[in-house]
Amino acid sequence: MDTAEVRSNDGAAIGAMGATLGAFNDSFVKALERNRSIMEKMLLAMQEESLRFVNLRMERTSKAIQSARDCHGLTGLIGVQHDWLVDAARDYAEEGRRFGDVFRDIAVEGANGFSKAAQAARD
Repeated sequence: MDTAEVRSNDGAAIGAMGATLGAFNDSFVKALERNRSIMEKMLLAMQEESLRFVNLRMERTSKAIQSARDCHGLTGLIGVQHDWLVDAARDYAEEGRRFGDVFRDIAVEGANGFSKAAQAARD
């Protein structure tokens, strides 16, 4: 083998390796972009849900304070406290369920996106 042939073979190998790395890099960038999009949606949904929850709890706490002002005696105050605790427990349980729904929906959306991308890559 002469020197020109070796250089030609090396150039072809480098070109093939470059094309392979380019394809891998392109796939990696697309995956990062999909992950960024999913994270963005998840954080926005969590922020909206958290704000909704905080507003609900503030409203219910305000009502409990107003009820405490209007109650008579210790038994009335204990009743207001009981109602507030029951509402808080119910709201926290509901919020946990709603967060689970948000995470599930985003996970399903992400999985569907990745399966579509994998199908497109195979085709």
